[in-house]
Amino acid sequence: MFNTRDLLTPISFSKDLINDQTPTGLVFELNSASAVFDANGLGPTTNTSVILTPRIGWFSDQSITSTMKFLSATTLGNEQLGVMLRFRSNTVPYVEYYYVRLRLGEARISKVSLTNHTTTDISTASFPIAQDQEFTIAAQVIGNVISATFTATSGSPSPVNISAIDSEIAIGGLGLRTTTSTGKFKNVSINQLV
Repeated sequence: MFNTRDLLTPISFSKDLINDQTPTGLVFELNSASAVFDANGLGPTTNTSVILTPRIGWFSDQSITSTMKFLSATTLGNEQLGVMLRFRSNTVPYVEYYYVRLRLGEARISKVSLTNHTTTDISTASFPIAQDQEFTIAAQVIGNVISATFTATSGSPSPVNISAIDSEIAIGGLGLRTTTSTGKFKNVSINQLV
């Protein structure tokens, strides 16, 4: 016996943000009215939070991988770059998501609620990178397990794996988020896991 889920084709989306500098397939959300492509990839034009979400629907089990970098030593310490899992859009009465990010030299899995104005770290590990050094975050959520691998594209630090268990956010979309105009995303790959 099978159920209707067995008939679904998993959703997949990939985009090279250096060679394909068009907004095709991406939607800008929250206070991200001005994002721009340049030779380093895609990022905001001002130091405001930018959220980029491919419009591929909401689902529970999902993965996202993106390569990114901080272009400035100042923002390397104070700002953050990362990916979002189970993002709930601001078109619903609340906005919440899991935020897998690099901030202050730490790899972090956080739970964000814009309704309650809280960001709670639920797993952290040291991951100090240098200015202008590319790194990749590969994150996934399956059931109530959120896991991520942080990898420097070259050199140190060594890859770091972190995970957390949380069942508060059950479904949503995926996306990229930064809080600095000198944070850039080079590519993104998104998959629905069924």
